[in-house]
Amino acid sequence: MQIQILKSNAHGNNSQPVLHQHGREIQPFGTLRNLPIALASSARSESCEQLNQILADSLILYSLYKKHHSQLSLCQLF
Repeated sequence: MQIQILKSNAHGNNSQPVLHQHGREIQPFGTLRNLPIALASSARSESCEQLNQILADSLILYSLYKKHHSQLSLCQLF
């Protein structure tokens, strides 16, 4: 079996992460764009607030689940 050696990419070694990357901001938090979607500005604003709350709650539940799962995994080791 012959091993194939890969050439490195523009960032150096392929297995290393590319650090200090910064993406551009698409839309500032708390702002709404005027899009032709037949919803009033107040309805879009309220929907965004509720979706942001659901997203925050989901992230908290996910973090709590992962913490609980890791603690159970550690208990099984001992």
